[in-house]
Amino acid sequence: MRTGLTLLAAGLIAGAVSAQGVITRMNAGNSHFYYDGNIQAVLDEAFDEAGVDTILLGGGTYNLTTDILVSSPVVVIGTGIHPDSSLAYNINGRTEIDGGQFIEWFLENDASGSEFHGIAFVNSVDVQFGTGPLESTDINNVRFFRCEFQGLGLGNGQFGSLANDTYIDECIFRGGLSISESQGAIIRNSAIKQVYDVLNGNECLFENCIFFSSIGGGAGVQYENNIFLLNSGSTYNITQQSTYLNNLFVGTGAGFNLTYGSGVIASGNETDYPLSGANGAFPSATVTNWNDFQYDADYTVNSDWSGLDAGLFGGGDPWKRGSVPFNPHWIELYSPTGTTQNGTLQGVTLKASAQQD
Repeated sequence: MRTGLTLLAAGLIAGAVSAQGVITRMNAGNSHFYYDGNIQAVLDEAFDEAGVDTILLGGGTYNLTTDILVSSPVVVIGTGIHPDSSLAYNINGRTEIDGGQFIEWFLENDASGSEFHGIAFVNSVDVQFGTGPLESTDINNVRFFRCEFQGLGLGNGQFGSLANDTYIDECIFRGGLSISESQGAIIRNSAIKQVYDVLNGNECLFENCIFFSSIGGGAGVQYENNIFLLNSGSTYNITQQSTYLNNLFVGTGAGFNLTYGSGVIASGNETDYPLSGANGAFPSATVTNWNDFQYDADYTVNSDWSGLDAGLFGGGDPWKRGSVPFNPHWIELYSPTGTTQNGTLQGVTLKASAQQD
């Protein structure tokens, strides 16, 4: 835990934080509302109260001027990461955490058990387990659902991690995911730019994901029912000493094929080419950028591979179009400008929904 002096300093430094949406903190049946966008102050109050707080971040951009420290178990819920699914929350309706490349969102040891839903970390703001020393990375059972990351580090980079059992579901990685020797991480139905600092996979599982780059080094990871988009029209040699089961590897030309290096375990993997077109792995013409995830693209795999159950729409909990958080959310807010003679608004439209499919 942080000392009172540290809490006071963090609150003062973060005083310049601004946002568009109101923040709601709920604890033990009580709700508290914050209008200045100071996320750190809300987290500090959650730290001071017993129990697990639920924090609702309104739509809009939260411009941070200092690092965020999460020091107690919290459930933080944004409006969602898909631009079209959060339009009811202002012009830029999704919940964005901004601040530039020198700002980070840190989880500290006592944040074990936290959950994060429907939040986009943008403009080089990384989420990091621990504030530096290896002992600060002892953070367990953290869960991320339908979030967007510039970068997520499950430990202290090349110096390892004490984190256990991180769960990541239906998330988007614009940058890299650092495994960093964390134990038992599970990443499902997510779109991933790059995986690095694998070091030792320690029972890490990637399942039903789509990868937009080649596979890094390290060992001990299990890849199952994923799709790898490889910018290769020739033989691609997998050297990471990990396990590859029932994955689809997609190249760019007829010369594309796979070989496996020493120590690699592989079974049931398939190859295809090209990426798109009537005979491609992804027949839809909506995909225009094969180097990064696009919200308006269709990543439905060719029906020839339906039995492989690979990619975002495979598995027991497939990708949900719209990437909406689990809680009911506004889908339409309309308030007319005119009023009746007694000042009553007429024709107000309020519609809410929860993720259904």
